[in-house]
Amino acid sequence: MAEHPAIRLSVVRFKSHKECTFRDQEQSHNTSTSANNWENDQKELDEVAINEFKIKWLGAVEYIENDTANIADEILAIGRVKEYELVIVGKGHQLPDSTMMIDIKDSRLEHAELGPVGDLLTSSGQGITSSVLVIQDQ
Repeated sequence: MAEHPAIRLSVVRFKSHKECTFRDQEQSHNTSTSANNWENDQKELDEVAINEFKIKWLGAVEYIENDTANIADEILAIGRVKEYELVIVGKGHQLPDSTMMIDIKDSRLEHAELGPVGDLLTSSGQGITSSVLVIQDQ
């Protein structure tokens, strides 16, 4: 998709101010459990993947890092604007225990098989104008 001249591709990454602050504090206080180690490993893998993506595609793909307190509202806003014809989201195996994910994790899923973000974008009454593709890595 990124190589096609008629396609404009944007990648949006959501982060919260609280997570960034927590990560800085966690690095200065080296008291972590195995659950925190797993989460830190996942965050580190994400950082590596994002850095590789930026090196390879930054000229061809718009990269947006969105610091937000309410990811559900931000996701819905992306789906509602007519700027994006297709929104691709990952299903994921689990959501991080983040305050910005509470609205999504605590809601009753209408389409649980699509994961929390896919469900949010495909649930009725949300006013989503974009097509939605949900992918899952096996």
